[in-house]
Amino acid sequence: METLEQLVEILKSGATAWNAFISAKRAINTYYYAYLGRTDLSGADLSGANLSGADLSGADLRGADLSDADLSRAYLSRADLSGAYLSRAYLRGADLRGANLSDADLSDANLSDANLSDADLRRANLSDANLSDADLRRANLSDADLSDANLSGADLRRANLSDADLSDANLSGADLSGADLSDADLSDAEADFIMKCLKLPQEIKGLREALVSGKIDGSCYEGDCCCFVGTMEKLAASEQILCPIPRIADSPIERLFTAIKAGDTPKTNQVSAIIVGWIDELLVTFNKIKAM
Repeated sequence: METLEQLVEILKSGATAWNAFISAKRAINTYYYAYLGRTDLSGADLSGANLSGADLSGADLRGADLSDADLSRAYLSRADLSGAYLSRAYLRGADLRGANLSDADLSDANLSDANLSDADLRRANLSDANLSDADLRRANLSDADLSDANLSGADLRRANLSDADLSDANLSGADLSGADLSDADLSDAEADFIMKCLKLPQEIKGLREALVSGKIDGSCYEGDCCCFVGTMEKLAASEQILCPIPRIADSPIERLFTAIKAGDTPKTNQVSAIIVGWIDELLVTFNKIKAM
């Protein structure tokens, strides 16, 4: 049985030697995993390393290169990964509870089903990352880059998303209850929303009423509760008007509406509250134009 010091020495020698070592161990014991908890691996080149199932809890991985590494089901709770390079890393099902990932590069990383509750992700680059079904409860994502990230089904309850870039992020089915979205960048969705509302300005009040009364379901086009375009279609039809807004499911505003479920209101859903705010601003603008 290798000592902790021997394991660290093999790992620091590079991915080729480490992966050969792991393969040999697992040929004997399929369930073998390396215990590397609380070790100092700061600045180490671990790119491409097979660390699946490894115990790295409390480890110092500041500035480490873990690009393309396999960290699936790894234990990284309370680990310090600040400034680490994790681009394209495979972290599916990893335990990152309370981990420090501030300023880390997680672009294109796979974090689906990962537990990131209470993690520090301030200023982290999560662009194009897969965070589907991830647990991000109480995570600090302030000023993080989540552009084009997949957050479908993610649990973001009480997460801090202030000043985060959420442009083109997929929030379908995400739970944002109690999340802080103050000053988050949703400019692409807002611009798309305004442009489309201008095609049916007379229906904006009806859309606001639907949001306030919990009659929006961003996952479908038809029914008692439906998405943005579906709601606008119903409002237009009630006045015998043909809705000029096309059904484009992956448009920025429709993707944002997927974060709203039937029964959600501005009091319980921050996305709903933000959109109501946009409507109120539009209505003020329209009233000013009428008064001219």
